[in-house]
Amino acid sequence: MQLSFKRLSRSRNLIINSLPGILILVMLSLLYYIFHTSYVFSFNFSYTVTPHYYIFASALLVFTLAEIVFIIKQKSININYLDIFVLMVLFVFFSLLFATNSLFNIHKETFCMGGVFLLVYLFFRFLPINLIKTYFVPVLILMFFTQLFIGFKQLYNFHNTDAIHLQINGSLQNSGVYSIYLAIHIPLLVYYAKKIGLTVLRRLLLILITVAVSILIYFTESRTSILVLACIAIIYLSSITSSSLHKCRLHLFIACSFLLILGSYFLFSLKPLSALGRLLIWKISLVHSKEYFFTGIGYGEFHRNYPLWQIQYFQNISTGNIKEILVADESFIAFNEPLQWFVETGIVGFLAIAIIMFFIFRRTFHSDEFCKTLQITVALIIISSLFSYSLHVNSITFLFVMCIAVLSPNVFLNKINVPTKYFLPFFALNCFLIIQMSYQLKDVLLWDKLSNDVLLSENHSLTSIKKFCLR
Repeated sequence: MQLSFKRLSRSRNLIINSLPGILILVMLSLLYYIFHTSYVFSFNFSYTVTPHYYIFASALLVFTLAEIVFIIKQKSININYLDIFVLMVLFVFFSLLFATNSLFNIHKETFCMGGVFLLVYLFFRFLPINLIKTYFVPVLILMFFTQLFIGFKQLYNFHNTDAIHLQINGSLQNSGVYSIYLAIHIPLLVYYAKKIGLTVLRRLLLILITVAVSILIYFTESRTSILVLACIAIIYLSSITSSSLHKCRLHLFIACSFLLILGSYFLFSLKPLSALGRLLIWKISLVHSKEYFFTGIGYGEFHRNYPLWQIQYFQNISTGNIKEILVADESFIAFNEPLQWFVETGIVGFLAIAIIMFFIFRRTFHSDEFCKTLQITVALIIISSLFSYSLHVNSITFLFVMCIAVLSPNVFLNKINVPTKYFLPFFALNCFLIIQMSYQLKDVLLWDKLSNDVLLSENHSLTSIKKFCLR
């Protein structure tokens, strides 16, 4: 009887200890699926609040449940400097959301999704690395093959159409984004193939998959993804041909720098009008970044400010510059993520991310193939973000955050032992925020209904909006 009681107690403890991990894995898998289907982008000018509201509320709820078990079962925890930085930013983020002012609230899509990705970072830090390798990497691979299949299906269906390069987009709604997504997953495929054993058949299959990705990229005519593929080729050729890891890194830096310069010219010459349009955005953004050099215009505020800057620019420009007038368009993104981050957060925010990236790439992993793969993936996402809006694509941002979270304990080696009782104020703030968001749910549903009404009936929506504003 006593032995049975001990076994029952041990089983109960095992379930309690594993429950947060199971919840987190399920939550991350669902998020990754949603980011491929119904909620692909975060541009901060969506009129419907429901998608990011529910995603943030669900992530916050799972995080709070995990916190409860964590605080009960653990007396202390070892965290690194990046973890402390993320927790501080998240605490400020929750405090601002709890204040519910006009600048920081659940209606701001980018701000809300920023909180989601901070939580995603902490979710991956909760999980043991072996659990990520065993259970979550296959989810990434499975989703990649799903997108590859959809892409070839679209190629077959639309191969006779004139705008075939626009039709091949998987479920990601944009052909350029889709081709970048395929390219940045190649290192993970190589790692997974090595993990399960590289037989001759598997090597051949890996080559065929790479060729399949290259075919889809060729048809999408994505210049950025071609540049990413070239960087992948240089990275793996350098690792094969160079005997010294130090020399390999030096060769990689020189080769990729040269490739970026050459790629910039290639991007410009392939579609000159598109390239001129992006250069115009960069030019206007840099001019106005001087006005907000230290603090930036505010996270997620580029979409609001840039159209006004462009109007001012053309009010003061001579009509002789006809090329810029022809390529100007209504744009809400900079097509250069580091530049947009600098404009929005100033030199303070830019240096914070630059320091994190310095630590991520400072260390060379001699034998840890998984961490080496994640480093390469982060580098490819950054390269793609120089000419596109990769970090406005939720699935790519998710992958980027996952890589940073897994690499974090391996590159930030100084650990600090923190008693879990210090997390109680953070836990209390989470609970208050959940209660507040539950009270807001009625208004969220009403706002979403009004957004649909705007599309269906102008007269009805105007009456409803007046009623909503009087609440």
